[in-house]
Amino acid sequence: MPPPPPVSGVEIADLLRKARAPDPWQSPNACEQAAAAVNAAMGLMEHYRTHPIGRTAVDRACDAVDELRRVLPKVIAEASLPMPPGFGFPAGIDDSHFHEARSYYLTKLLHLEAALFDIWPRTPSKWRTPENDWRGRACLLFRWYAVIVRPDPPITRNGPAVRFVVAGLGRIGEGQRTPDTVEKALQRIARGEAG
Repeated sequence: MPPPPPVSGVEIADLLRKARAPDPWQSPNACEQAAAAVNAAMGLMEHYRTHPIGRTAVDRACDAVDELRRVLPKVIAEASLPMPPGFGFPAGIDDSHFHEARSYYLTKLLHLEAALFDIWPRTPSKWRTPENDWRGRACLLFRWYAVIVRPDPPITRNGPAVRFVVAGLGRIGEGQRTPDTVEKALQRIARGEAG
């Protein structure tokens, strides 16, 4: 399937009018810049369609972190259990070092668990590679809406910003996304959530 033709600034303005973006627009002259940014995104889409990148190091790192997040609570729960009856060292041997080491190990596991949940956001695999990232292009269109029409537009299912994004995604070959789907994706992005 051939890629869609490049978008023009006139088309961006036309999409905004069809979405019933409220007048007056704060920067109507930015339509050409928006078209250039959208065309660059379309070029990347075509490149990744014809040259898939497969799994990257970031994909593998995200998978490893997600696996640790899944398994670590179980490991911590097991390490927190009291020692079974009859477990221990023979009489006369000091086992305090063993219990100190076990406590230290458990503390390190708890720190690791907290770090994984605090510093590395969960990233669903379908969001990681550009060829599948329609949400990134939805975000790009939404940001240009904010630049051209007004800053911080409301994200509502039937609002002009979402209508513009839906129409824009269809125009650049991302298929028809429903306003509900686009609204939910933009809301998650606005809240800083990955998925």
